[in-house]
Amino acid sequence: TGSGSGSGPQTAPPGQTPCSTKRGVGLNPDTWSDASNPGFLCGDLTSLGSLNWWYDWGAVDIHGWGGDKYSCPGNKGPPGFIPILRKHEYTTAEALPEFESDVILGFNEPNHKSQDNISPEWTATEWIKIQARYPDKTLVSPCAAPCGGSGCNGGNTKDWFTSFFGNCTELGGCRVDYLATHIYTCDADYTMTFLQDLYDTYGLKIWLTEFSCPFERDVEKIKAYMASVIPMLEAADFVDKYAWFASRFSTQDYGAGWLLSGENSLLKENVAEKTSLGDLYMSFSTPDSPDCAYVTTPPTTPQPATCQDDKDYTDGEGLNWPTWLTAGTLEECDAQCAGWEGCTHFSWVGPTHADTGLRNSCWLKKGASATKDVSGTVSGPLGCSSL
Repeated sequence: TGSGSGSGPQTAPPGQTPCSTKRGVGLNPDTWSDASNPGFLCGDLTSLGSLNWWYDWGAVDIHGWGGDKYSCPGNKGPPGFIPILRKHEYTTAEALPEFESDVILGFNEPNHKSQDNISPEWTATEWIKIQARYPDKTLVSPCAAPCGGSGCNGGNTKDWFTSFFGNCTELGGCRVDYLATHIYTCDADYTMTFLQDLYDTYGLKIWLTEFSCPFERDVEKIKAYMASVIPMLEAADFVDKYAWFASRFSTQDYGAGWLLSGENSLLKENVAEKTSLGDLYMSFSTPDSPDCAYVTTPPTTPQPATCQDDKDYTDGEGLNWPTWLTAGTLEECDAQCAGWEGCTHFSWVGPTHADTGLRNSCWLKKGASATKDVSGTVSGPLGCSSL
């Protein structure tokens, strides 16, 4: 059911916050391919705004991977993280961790030799063990994707899925709750035809965990594809979730065979701020959804995303008073905010503050916005010390 035409508003009315029960993002972990344009910054998800879910092509939340580039305040990102199984990390189903998430994504592009590169037969055998390991989790299928020529393991998308489910039947049946796939095209109608065909064939609603507009450098043409396809995805009953590729990445130019321009990025280079494409992506809403009621928001003066020197918040809900929190650095105060339920902003009283009794203290708040001048105090939203 659902051709993608739908009814109801596709973008939020003026003064109302967009709400989607489907929208997610792939948070690109690549900080090594192009040192001048790292794929990941700690403040990326905060700058994007409200997402239903997100992933990072790994089993662990990227905000706590460790090292200089993956140690974020609280070592944990916003709610919505969903782990994905990867062949290079996988040993046995029994050795898999107790994931916090209620949902687990299957292997990434199993039919691509350059990705997880696993046969339908091997995957079905392991899936029986995986479903036994996680009897109460929602399981999203391995993500077979369009593939051609000698670079494939198990054939194209439907070749791999058909073989996988066939092997599952011989083994007594695999529990798969949703079907994951990728599609790269600038044709919205073709995107929906591809997804509808998978749904009609296997009877499972779709998680489209990667999609964007390849072989195109003109951001206006990329926007045109996004503006056309996302309302279709939002309205289609057979699409459960989607995630654009990607948060931020450098252009992939492999000659005539592949070009994916960095203009598809939702975030700007070297700063946790949305591109114009990112603004567009975050503007869509799920139509007529009982789980996604609009929230009317009064117009506000945008607050800086960065920490502000010599400023102290004058509003918001104080969270830790009268508990006295100490913090020797701005980063320590930011981390305490990340670990305190409901904290959105903080003020750190530094070692130069006029009141020696207040120095090196940390004050946590929820929903702060207005500030006043206070020398020696630094204030900002959660995560600002990492920007």
